[in-house]
Amino acid sequence: MKILSVSLAVSVQISRGLEVSKSVPNNVVKFIQSISEDELEFISQLDYGEASDKHLVALKQVIFEADCKLSNELDQNWYPYEVIELGSHVLKEGHEKEFTICTLLVLYAVITGYDISTDANYKLECRASDYDKLPNEYSDFILTAYREAIKKSEEPYRPTEN
Repeated sequence: MKILSVSLAVSVQISRGLEVSKSVPNNVVKFIQSISEDELEFISQLDYGEASDKHLVALKQVIFEADCKLSNELDQNWYPYEVIELGSHVLKEGHEKEFTICTLLVLYAVITGYDISTDANYKLECRASDYDKLPNEYSDFILTAYREAIKKSEEPYRPTEN
């Protein structure tokens, strides 16, 4: 069963004391920035199409101008974070890349301190079966991010400036 081995592997590697990054790694940024216009449109529509134009502009800003790092200074809690979170909750067939990108953006928001409410352990437990359905490249990106996010969640809370 891959799900159990995924959770166990993440836990073992966390216990070995991996460093927690404050930025999104270059290879992840490059992957996320490979998003197509159609994939951006799909994500921007995830809140039942509500304000999709605002979500699209904000998504492009995060992905291409801010190297995939969300910022409290730019008030991105709704535009685009709402659709990013929605995209990380459900894997839709044919939209594996969008799901992966949204998941990575959420996990790196946790890692950088932007998102202080997402429980990475719980999210991994809930979505593990979806990650099993992804191409290995996608699941590898996600599991690496989980290692850092779970490590970050074990640290005491300290407000950060983004």
